[in-house]
Parts: sequence; structure tokens; C-alpha cells
Amino acid sequence: MHALFFGCAFFITSRDKECEVLNAKFYQFLKQEQFTHCFQPIYHLRENKVLGYEALLRTDMYENPMDVFQEAVNEKRLYELDMRSIHKAIVAYKSAGKTKRNGILFLNVYPSTIINQNFLPFLTKIISDGTLKSQEIILEVSESQLTVDYQVLQNEIEQLNKLDVKIAIDDVGKGYSNLESLMNLDVAYIKLDKFLMRDLHISKKKQLLLKHLIHYADDIYTPIIVEGIENELEKEIALDLGVTFGQGFGLCKPLHLSEVVSYR
Repeated sequence: MHALFFGCAFFITSRDKECEVLNAKFYQFLKQEQFTHCFQPIYHLRENKVLGYEALLRTDMYENPMDVFQEAVNEKRLYELDMRSIHKAIVAYKSAGKTKRNGILFLNVYPSTIINQNFLPFLTKIISDGTLKSQEIILEVSESQLTVDYQVLQNEIEQLNKLDVKIAIDDVGKGYSNLESLMNLDVAYIKLDKFLMRDLHISKKKQLLLKHLIHYADDIYTPIIVEGIENELEKEIALDLGVTFGQGFGLCKPLHLSEVVSYR
């Protein structure tokens, strides 16, 4: 049992028994894939067209989806959770009849997963099986999680690019990564953290920062996607500042794919 449940101590105490129950719950959750995905559209704001959909893991087993990933980290099963989540999201997207014409599929993945030696063969198999074409996939990596070696990560990104699988850096501005190293990564999109949109209409500093980031992104030919657009006013200000792509509850909340289609 202890070979499976990494979080428990060898000697059993009342605390350890609680840990075993928690780990057994997570083990069942993972093996039975007791989760699904909602999909939130990313829009071309001016044209009101869908660029793609971000797949977001949802489950009734945990109140906060991020707790699932933290539990996976604790249990040293983050790679397995990432793989199962990615595969399940792709199958759901494909089963709904979605192709690149409907929009790119944005998939969240941890940097440690990208540099795992099994990740590239995993994606290669999905592409060779025809489950999903590589041009339809964007892997989102959170800036706040970029604690791995940048050069190692860039080497893996180059290999992914050869498969025509692109990378987006997510939550830019949320973490504390080295900006120079971050910008040296070969990425297709930069997704700005939603904190930039919060009170954007009254914050001249945020408006100035956003404008500079957009100009920089334009200079390196890397489109920016702004997250956290909650209302029409924020959308209009974002457009005035030069934002092309946006995402947020004010545009469309995460829904099942069938609901997203009917919503638009």
C-alpha cells in the first residue's frame, strides 16, 4: 500500500490513517478519471470570432480544481494527472466534432510534464493515431510554475514545434519568473493574468503597463490574450488599448462544448 501512497508515513498513526483515506480517494479519482472538462472560448474581440477553447478540468470530488493538481503534486502523480486530463479533453473535443476550423484547443500543462521523457512520445502517438492534428493544439504553461531549467524547457519546446505543437505562456504577470528568460522561450501566445483587467478602467498604471506589453508583443510577433474580461466596459477599454484576443466570464463562462455552441 505504501508503494502507491507516497504521502503517508511508514508508521501508522491517526493522522496517517486520515492520510491513507485521502490518498485512496485520490487514487480512485485518478484511475477512474472522475473528472470532466468545461471549455471557455477565447475570442477575437473586434471580429467577435472564436480563436479557440481552453479546456478546464472540473470535478465533484474537489471543491477547487486546483486542489486536484496540488494533491497530484503531493502524491507524485502530477504527470499522470496531466496526461489523463489532456487525453480526456482531446477526446471530448474530437467527439464533439471540433476541428481547427472551429478553433484551437488550449490545454493546460505543467512545465515538469513537458520535460518528462514520456511526454513527447505521448503527443506523437496522439498525432499519429489521428486523435487530433498537431496544428489544433496549444499547450498553456503557467508563468508562476516556471521553476524548471529554462534551457531544458526551451529544448523540449523546440521538439514540440517540430510536431507543430505550439506553446502559450499563461498567467504572465502573476508569478515571479525572470522576464528575460521568459521572453527567450519560443512561444505562440502570451496570456496576461486576469489581475491586469481588474479595475483596468480606473487604473492608469495598469492601462500603461498593458499598452507597453502589447507593443512589446507586437514587436516580437507574439499575440497577447487578455484573461479576466468581466464586462463590456473592460472589453471596450482592452480594445482601445490594442488588445486583439480576450477571454473571461464577461464574454462567455466555461461551459460544455454543446452549450458553448448554442451560447454563441
